Amino acid sequence: AHVRVLWGQEAQERWALVTNDPQLTGWEYAKRMWIEEAFRDLKSHGWQLEQAQFTCPQRMERFWIILVVAYTWLLLWGLALTRAGQTLAPKRRPQGDPIRRWSLFREGWLAFLRSHSP
Repeated sequence: AHVRVLWGQEAQERWALVTNDPQLTGWEYAKRMWIEEAFRDLKSHGWQLEQAQFTCPQRMERFWIILVVAYTWLLLWGLALTRAGQTLAPKRRPQGDPIRRWSLFREGWLAFLRSHSP
């Protein structure tokens, strides 16, 4: 077994990972977290994609194009809010440092809903 301890310059906390692959640096795990977040956004915490019932492949293809554009737009909006320190209901660590409560997509989605509500 190989142990990797990761602590990036801007990271709030350390990661200790145990792997059987000596080639893994550990940063692959960080990428996996982004991928898991994206799947969650597309499914139950965002677009409710699992409820879509397409029977025509061409319609599904067009739907995916629209979905990718909208997802990217909301993701970038959430990123801009996070970088500006304007996240909705920020959560804080005991030291006072902010913690991102939701995915960047969800931050953008909630900001969109808030800006378009009466």
